Amino acid sequence: MRSNGRRKILFISHESSLTGAPVLLINLLRLLKKRNAFEFEILLARGGPLEADFKLLAKTDVLKSKTYSAEKRFLYRVKNYVLYLWKLKKWRSYTKNFDIIFSNTITNGGLLDKINVHHLPVIVYVHELESIIRTYESDAQLSLSCADKIAVPSGAVSENLVQNHSVTKEKIFRLNYFFPFRAVQQTKEAVRLEMMKRFSIEGKFLVASMGTATHRKGFDLFMEVCNLLKHDPEIFFIWLGDFVDHEMKNKFEEYVERNGLSKKIMVTGFLPYSFSALLPFDLFLLTSREDPYPLVVLEAAFNKLPSISFESGGITEFISVDAGWIVPDFSVSQMAEKILELRKNPSRVAEVGNTAFEKAKRLHANEETIILQLSTLINEV
Repeated sequence: MRSNGRRKILFISHESSLTGAPVLLINLLRLLKKRNAFEFEILLARGGPLEADFKLLAKTDVLKSKTYSAEKRFLYRVKNYVLYLWKLKKWRSYTKNFDIIFSNTITNGGLLDKINVHHLPVIVYVHELESIIRTYESDAQLSLSCADKIAVPSGAVSENLVQNHSVTKEKIFRLNYFFPFRAVQQTKEAVRLEMMKRFSIEGKFLVASMGTATHRKGFDLFMEVCNLLKHDPEIFFIWLGDFVDHEMKNKFEEYVERNGLSKKIMVTGFLPYSFSALLPFDLFLLTSREDPYPLVVLEAAFNKLPSISFESGGITEFISVDAGWIVPDFSVSQMAEKILELRKNPSRVAEVGNTAFEKAKRLHANEETIILQLSTLINEV
């Protein structure tokens, strides 16, 4: 502990991309800086779009630049690699300046081992379920082996660790995602009209999903639901985000042409982050095959959008019986039926949207709750 009585924490992020885990870590660090709760520094395994945001919060070191793997010139590749090795060597001795290591995601295991954190208390914030853990199996096992405490955002993540990775329940600690609420200045009608003009959208009931269009996110299921409702002139489907690769884009274009969906569905491509991106819509559709506790459902809730989700992952704990609807067995037909039912009952959609909004504020925007949870976790470790 520092002489001033505050613990000094090293926060480690696997990257600084505009994705869930880094965004959530930035939200948490902004709160800690605002409340002056702990001293901290930041270590980024890789640079990216959010790198500047991290650097505004505390002293930040980046092991690999965002172009590290893309560099084609041999001498520059060698230079980057030597610089990376030098930084790793520096960090092996520099970690002694901290009281606690907080590793954000299970994928940092190799890095934790390389910078020698074994002499320090380690907290690993696990956001992942089994398919991602298997993909990064070596890193995951290293993370779990050196973790003194494991923070989780949902019961689903906890249950998977206990059942499939022999983690004891005593080692697990619930740490809610912090997602600060910001009042939207624009009206829903104005933003909606602007978006419909921008994308030439026809339809009165707008169904959204958001993220990178991948198989794990259920992009193909999203298309299937749209296809089942293509004869309803009022419903339009929009995926906010870009395709994971050209193969997925080609599949989408072929599916749209084959089923005559050109006036029923669209993918926006990459869009700059906006807190009110989901404001124009009526309903949020989560078609993920596996998602630990997706941030996008909370973003929808803060815009008073209720969600329909398949019965998968931890977000069912948030949606539950009052903040949206759960569809069992990945049934696209049941999901389509529910959308059609809700399209005919806008007052019910608004009612559940308001409930989701209040629930999100209570669980994920309450500064006192998050500070208390994190302080308790720090004291336990």
